[in-house]
Amino acid sequence: MVNFFVSFVHAQNPSISNKKAPRTIHILSYNTVFSKHYKGFKIKYSEFSDTEEDFIIPTVFSFNNYQLKPNLLKSKGYKSFNQFLLGAGLDGFIKFYKGIYVGVGINVPFGYETTRGLNNEKKSKLLIGLESKQGIRLIPWEELGIVLGINYKQHFINSNVLNKEFNLELELGVNF
Repeated sequence: MVNFFVSFVHAQNPSISNKKAPRTIHILSYNTVFSKHYKGFKIKYSEFSDTEEDFIIPTVFSFNNYQLKPNLLKSKGYKSFNQFLLGAGLDGFIKFYKGIYVGVGINVPFGYETTRGLNNEKKSKLLIGLESKQGIRLIPWEELGIVLGINYKQHFINSNVLNKEFNLELELGVNF
């Protein structure tokens, strides 16, 4: 009876593979926007399984805040402008080399903007848009460390003030 128990415990299931499961990478990052018309930032969370497949698709959630630069505010007839956006989307990465990823992404931002005209009239508007980007991301340490990235982004939204923008984003984050 005891021998049967020991044999049973050591039995192996042939359907269980000895392959190591892909590591899930979580990244929390801060992006600074460099643009002709905007100044702003983005706080972003992304998650993906680091596999050897050709195309990796992370899920991304973000919070964005944009303000128009003072010279554009006056030319558009406004004293102030703020845009707050939440976003959800997908990034697509190709693992170029260990820790180096190149890719494209698409995001659907939604939120609101508030404006104050030169006559002090305040307006608010609900926003929805589409963003696409292309870039490179460096994740040099596997378990915990710094993440660096640069993206070229195209931003289209139903704003009354500025409904399209092309800019660069620098990304600094941490993976865990």
